[in-house]
Amino acid sequence: MVEPLQTDRLNLRPCQISDLDPVHSLWTHPEVRRFLFDDRAIDRQEARTFIEASLNSFTTKGYGIWVCFEKNSDRLAGFSGLLQFSPEQPPSLIFGLHPHFWGRGYAQEAANSILRYAFEELNLDKIIADADEPNRASIRVLNALGFCPLNSAIANERPLLYYEMRREHWQNRDVL
Repeated sequence: MVEPLQTDRLNLRPCQISDLDPVHSLWTHPEVRRFLFDDRAIDRQEARTFIEASLNSFTTKGYGIWVCFEKNSDRLAGFSGLLQFSPEQPPSLIFGLHPHFWGRGYAQEAANSILRYAFEELNLDKIIADADEPNRASIRVLNALGFCPLNSAIANERPLLYYEMRREHWQNRDVL
């Protein structure tokens, strides 16, 4: 099994089925789902299926979704991880926080630990990411992490911005 990750302020561990209730609550929070699951309130079974896919991904690829907690707390702050949405694409960075934890730099901190793991432990060559164009906070995180913008498109009637990070760029970046 994949080991937990730590940052200065966060503990991250692979998401488990036992996390279903708090994770489902987070994923269906109106302010979180606005830019997640195309603003749909997914049901518990869909959340469970997503967690099961993540667990399978951890087993087969070494990555999936990590849940994030403030150190010395058992309160779920958010999630971050990598998922491969199609076989033709590299893994995609995902992240999200409960609104109570917004504005503290946790999304960047968690995502940075995922990228470090991906490039330094798994030796992945490239990570992609996307953000809804109105989601300025996620765009700031991706820019701060050093992602390079690729293009934009309309997906499911929503304007999306696409990014990538290559391992050589990660190794030569001047952040965090």
